[in-house]
Amino acid sequence: MPQKYLSAAQRGWQGLVRRMRPDGKIEGICTGTGIYDDLQEYYRRPTPLNDPHGVGFVLMAGLEIMKVANED
Repeated sequence: MPQKYLSAAQRGWQGLVRRMRPDGKIEGICTGTGIYDDLQEYYRRPTPLNDPHGVGFVLMAGLEIMKVANED
């Protein structure tokens, strides 16, 4: 990872860590998006625990942070 992105990546990771429960499950990932006529429907989408729409991205971000940590 280029050094100029490191601080942003670390801040982003800290934001993700705050959404992780002690049991490793992730909170706050919204379900898939359908097509709605009402904008409020997008805001009211449920956020089930460990929704698969975001777990992979959290894992990928964690791997990138681990790579940076291992470069030292």
